[in-house]
Amino acid sequence: HGGQYEHPETKGVHANAAQLDEFCADVDIAIGINVVAGEGASISGLRVAELAERCALRLDSMGRFFAASGQGAVTYTLENHEPMPFVTKQLHELQTSGITFLLDVPRVAGALTAFDAMLTTARIFGEELNGLLVDDNRNALSDAALAAIRKQLEGILVKMQAGRIEAGGARALRLFG
Repeated sequence: HGGQYEHPETKGVHANAAQLDEFCADVDIAIGINVVAGEGASISGLRVAELAERCALRLDSMGRFFAASGQGAVTYTLENHEPMPFVTKQLHELQTSGITFLLDVPRVAGALTAFDAMLTTARIFGEELNGLLVDDNRNALSDAALAAIRKQLEGILVKMQAGRIEAGGARALRLFG
């Protein structure tokens, strides 16, 4: 048949794959802001749904509320701390100790704007629910801590741009799908 077979050097391909894997591990970050109920209190699922609607968050099929960009892409989500997802039929009886706002950094175009919007929304929920904004270790999130998180986010985005992978872009969505 006269065909020839050419293949790339496997060491080079393997090295590139390992480098890409390491890069992805470095930038695959989700930023979370938790709103927890005060001691002895709980948060009503119905109240969460009311606030979510007021803040233009929509409920998805997995039981999470989400904010969407003008193009319809998810910018951040709002999830229950407890294993019970937010399900429309069960919201009136759902009580939870807290909720979590999550920003999946590599998957969101305009991640800084999305972070700012998520923080604004989390503050509204905290105020309306008499809750406290905390990190994953349940430490209160001060303005200084939030500024540090934003600075970390800026660093991740710079690293992604240097790697020629735009957060929320087609390559990022394929890599972090």
